[in-house]
Amino acid sequence: MEIGRVRNGSIGRERNKISNKKDFSQSFNQARDRKSGEQLKKMISDIKKKGNRLVITKTYADVRAYKRMIKEYLESVL
Repeated sequence: MEIGRVRNGSIGRERNKISNKKDFSQSFNQARDRKSGEQLKKMISDIKKKGNRLVITKTYADVRAYKRMIKEYLESVL
């Protein structure tokens, strides 16, 4: 009979540990998603700036840089 009480008590503690681990992993994933969202917004902003510069300068170097930035953005999204 005492063995059953010991087992039941340890199972409850293990469940609490597992739920704590899930909470940490969920918060970690949310923080990672926020950071990646911020990075994507920054990339889009940089692409727009480079596009505006390209409209003004119309140089081949700016075309290459603009194309590279779009390629990097698409690779990170897909």
